[in-house]
Formats: sequence, structure tokens, C-alpha cells
Amino acid sequence: MGLLLPLAVCLLLCTSFTGAFASGQPAATGLQCNEFPSTSHYGVVTSSCDKASDLATELLSEGANVGVLGGMRLMNDTVTGRYTMFRVNEGNMSIDGYGVWSNGAIYQIFDGITFLDAMEVNTSINGPVFDATFDSTSVRIHNHPGGLMEISAERSVSIKFQMAGGINSEMMTADETGDASIEAARVGGTNISSTIVVNGGSLDQAGNRSLIASLARGGDVVVRAASDDTTTQSELLDALPSAILAEYWVLGRDDGAIYDLTAYRDVDFNTSSSKLKMGDWEIPLPDQLPGNVIGVHTDRMSVTIAGGIENMLSLSGSAPQAADSMEAVLQAADGNVSSAMYFMEQTNNRVDIYLYVPPGAGGAGSDGDSNTEISGPLDLGSLALPIGIGLGLVAVVAVALLFSRAKKK
Repeated sequence: MGLLLPLAVCLLLCTSFTGAFASGQPAATGLQCNEFPSTSHYGVVTSSCDKASDLATELLSEGANVGVLGGMRLMNDTVTGRYTMFRVNEGNMSIDGYGVWSNGAIYQIFDGITFLDAMEVNTSINGPVFDATFDSTSVRIHNHPGGLMEISAERSVSIKFQMAGGINSEMMTADETGDASIEAARVGGTNISSTIVVNGGSLDQAGNRSLIASLARGGDVVVRAASDDTTTQSELLDALPSAILAEYWVLGRDDGAIYDLTAYRDVDFNTSSSKLKMGDWEIPLPDQLPGNVIGVHTDRMSVTIAGGIENMLSLSGSAPQAADSMEAVLQAADGNVSSAMYFMEQTNNRVDIYLYVPPGAGGAGSDGDSNTEISGPLDLGSLALPIGIGLGLVAVVAVALLFSRAKKK
């Protein structure tokens, strides 16, 4: 029994040593809260889910010219968000009065978007995203300055876009879309511009005020508006059909990030090791990023917290080089240039970044310095050495004490 106390003390000391060693070992990393599967890339990410609502409220109060996500409200069939507004017309099977934010105000683009032959509509709102189904046609509207609308069909359908007063349309040619299988049109007026892109179907003008999208099974429509009246926004809308892979509307703070993500083609986030670094958080980038262009819409504070543009967009191998225009980035993508580059445009507090990653590159990653918090279970495999040393010390001390006790006898 006389050995129990010293052995216990020794074991405690060795355990403390092992624990101190373990605290410096990298463990499993990742989002601490709100992981988004590939079908649901939107929402709030914070270190505590309880603080998500407060964070969103704080970010929304910071100014009108920042690409911040905000919750939508549905009242008497009218959906109101910070950046988009419309009405659900169940009697007509349509979305009426569709308006989108641009340069500090909401401008109406369509009087009505009618889902022809539909008989039933169901709607729901999840934070910054409105979802509806008109029979077998799914509609998703994002509440960010781009006012993005995504429509997909499980069977052949026709959709009529009736333009508002002062809004006109112009069909884009196959050379302009960059893909003969895609049909698109520019839609806009004095205060607002937008693009309608149809993949897996056709887009036709019906008189001066209407467009008809006819979708085959699995076809889809993307409607994207310009959030600012700039040359870059015009080039973005024209490049959407084939050149732009995805857009992120994202803000990062020390305690979390809030973002909405839209991919214009089928992409894979689950297998990608590429990340967009926002403060303490790393947001997944598409696995198909190399050879394509993505847009990141954020604010100056988030860029500062990330350690600058190059750190936020850190690439495996070398940092992307700054371009003097978005046109240069698009030309690099069109010509499969071997060097990564980006173009940044600042409007008041807002920062728009367009990144091109060359084919064969690893994409944006976390090779640079990062403040990502370590969390998760201990990696016992990495602790094998310190645990073995600790047990060895216990054995040595125990043997020494036994010899000492034997000599005293």
C-alpha cells in the first residue's frame, strides 16, 4: 500500500505531460455548427448556433451597399426581403411583381412569371431563400443583391415571363453565350439589367413584352440581375451562361460567417479540398473550380480580417495575380491561361472579386496562415509516442521505488 501514493502522483504527472503534448496536436477540423450539404449552400455559420440570429441582425444593420443575406417575410402572399420582392399568385399560378435591388433601391423586372398548365403551388422560406413548387417545377429565389432565381423542371413545362413597363428583352446569340446548347436573353431598362439563361430547353420572344421558356425534363432557368450599374456587372451578366461557375455572397467576422452560394452548373463541394477563407472560417469551393471563374461578393472588413485578397484566395503553389479588368479574367478563362488571376472592384464598402484558376491547379486552399479554430476528438494515433513515454516513466519510477523499499528492509 505504501507504493500507491507515489505511483498515483507519478501517474498524474505523466498524464499531465501527455495532455500538454496532446494540446499541440492538430485534430479534426471543420465547421463547428451548421454544415451545409451540396443541396443547401446557404445560411449562417457561427461558433454558437444560439448567436446566429444576432449575427445576421448585426450584419444587416451595417449598410445597404453590402452583399449581406437577410431573412424573407411572407405576409398575405407577398414576399419581402432586403434585396427582392414579389407576390405569389395561386389563382394564376404565377409570381407577380418581381423586383430586385440595384444601387440602393428595388426595381421591378417582371409583371408576372406564369407557370403554364400548373395546377398546385406550395411555398416555404428558409432564411434568405424562398422555395416554391408549381406542380413538378421547382423555383428558388435568393435574397441577395443579385436577386437570383433558379427554376428546374421534372417534366416538360412552359413558363411565360411578362416584362414590366420600361423593361425590354434582347436575345443573345450562340457566340455570345459561348455554348450552342444554351439560350439566353438580356432583360432590362434604364435602372435595372438582368439575364435569363435556359439550359435544356428553348427561349423565344412572344411579342414585345414576353419571353417563353420551354423546358425539357431536367431543364433549368437562371435569372440573375445586376446589383450595380457598372461595366463589371454588365460583363458578369453576359458571362453567366458559360464562363461563371459560381458566386458567393459572403461576409466574415471573428465569430463566424454568413453566406449564400449559387452554382450555375452542377458542381461538387463534398469532395473538394479547396476553401475560401473568411476570418476563422473556411467555406468550400467547387471541385470544378480549375478552368472556370467564380465571383465573391463581400466587404472591406472581411477582406481585412482574411489578411488580404491573396490570403482569402490563397492557391496551392502561387498567389493569384491582380488583373486590371474583369474582361482580362474572362479572356484568361477563355484562353486557358496557365496563371491564376483575379479582378477586384470596390463600390463604397462592398468588394467584388472575380477569380480564375487555371486547369490542373489545386484551387484555393488553406496553405497560408489561418486562424481556423481546432476542435473535435483527439487523434490517439498521434499520441502513441507521448503515451508510451508516460507509461515508461511510470514503470521506471515504480521499479526505483521498489528497490528503494527493498534496501530499507
